Amino acid sequence: MALFIALISFGASSVVILGGARIYYSMARDGVFFPGMTRVHPRWRTPVTSLLAQCGWVIFLIATSRYDQLYTCFVFMMTLTYVLTVGAVFVLRRTQPERPRPYRCAGYPWLPLLYLLAASGLVVSTLMTRPRESVFGIGMALLEYRCMCIGARKRRAARRRLTPRPDWRAES
Repeated sequence: MALFIALISFGASSVVILGGARIYYSMARDGVFFPGMTRVHPRWRTPVTSLLAQCGWVIFLIATSRYDQLYTCFVFMMTLTYVLTVGAVFVLRRTQPERPRPYRCAGYPWLPLLYLLAASGLVVSTLMTRPRESVFGIGMALLEYRCMCIGARKRRAARRRLTPRPDWRAES
């Protein structure tokens, strides 16, 4: 059983490393993350800097945490993002009813509402029973959001510097 859990954990770590690195790469290409994360390996065409950074982050988390802490934090944040996403469906349908809906939401509004209630219960339960892991997950998400805001602000400032401004003195 321990070997099976180790194998599953290794597979999950690989998915997090490979998927997370692509997120860093895309964010950097959009100008909201560190520009160095856009470096691509010349032969394999993979985001090598992003992969190394994500691999280092996963190794750090594995080395400094227990399996149950990582699992709780990961599942908590995943469930929280799903709750926010399903909640956004309700908000967008109310605030933007004229917007085209290319995908139908099965069982709307009852099925998404049922999911929202059940998943919210899991989120609240995890917050109450495992507050340390929950707060750590929320803190990491807020830190990532803050880095993204700083990157976006720098991108806007760089765009303003590059955009020619009309010379107000030429008008007089």
